[in-house]
Order: sequence, then structure tokens, then C-alpha cells
Amino acid sequence: PNTPIFVNSVSVKTKRDDVLSPPYAINDAAGALSSKTASVDSVHANGLLEYDVHNLYGTMMSTFTQEAMLARRPGKRTLVITRSTYAGAGSKVGKWLGDNLSTWEHYRQSIAGMLGFATVYQIPMVGSDICGFGDNTTENLCARWAMLGAFYPFMRNHNQDTSISQEFYRWASVTQAAKNVLDIR
Repeated sequence: PNTPIFVNSVSVKTKRDDVLSPPYAINDAAGALSSKTASVDSVHANGLLEYDVHNLYGTMMSTFTQEAMLARRPGKRTLVITRSTYAGAGSKVGKWLGDNLSTWEHYRQSIAGMLGFATVYQIPMVGSDICGFGDNTTENLCARWAMLGAFYPFMRNHNQDTSISQEFYRWASVTQAAKNVLDIR
């Protein structure tokens, strides 16, 4: 646990059997931990397991970006949003919850994600893709998400290029819902 990150390690960790099938494994749709990312049982040159340091790279990149922005413009506020976070990241960067779908289920999950990161993980600048990123939204879903999203600390409407356009002005009801709630915000 006290192994330095960027120097040769004195104690070399070896592959552990429990990292591929940990006793507290989550039951998510992606399957095994290594199915859509780097193999978690990989051992880095300094002896650290990928399992233990997976999100450190993204967190270090975003932290150094924030520090470079401060050095470039001292005294100015920075805004760095990342999808890859680790403990302590909230003092320097914000969190985007990642690609979601234009479904009511993902709408509800965005609430839990936002509250979890803002409170438990101490990353107060957090939000998801309003109206969903993947698939096609509906007018009602987008209107509701616009109203919810106005209370996310980080608010943005963003979707993939294969989905229908979902800007707030596309539907009169969504425009009105967004105007009403943005006046409150």
C-alpha cells in the first residue's frame, strides 16, 4: 500500500486471484471487471496492480490540468471536468457521470449518481448528460430531465451524433420547462 507510484518498487506485488472475482463484485451489465477495460490483474512496471490504480491516471491528468490552468491564470477559477476520478479528486476537478441512455431508468440513476459523488465521494461539481447521451429521447423525458438537470451542479445537454437532436428549443414544452427552471437556478 505504501509503494511509490513512479519509482521502482522495493516490494513487488504479484497477481492475486481475487482481483478478477472479488468477494464484493458488483452485478453490472458490463460483466467481469476486465471485460471493457484494462485487465485488472495486470502488474505495472513498478509492481502495482491495475486493480489498485485504475483511475489514478485520469485523476492525475485532470489534477495536473487544473494546476497548469492555475499557473497560466493565477487567481482565476478553473473548471476541469473528468470521467475518471479517484479519492480526493473533488478538491480540484468536477465529475461527469459518463455516457448514459435516454431512458427513465438512467434519468433516475443520474439522481443517485449525482448525490453519491457530491456527498459520499466529495466531488461537488458533478452532473450527467441531460436528456441522455445514447438512444433517442422523448419530449416528455427531455422536459423532465431539463427540470432535474437545472439542479445538477454541472449541467449540460449532450448526445451522440446518431441520436435525434435534443436541444431544448426543439420542443415548445421542453423550452418552457427549461426556461422556468433556469429562472429558478
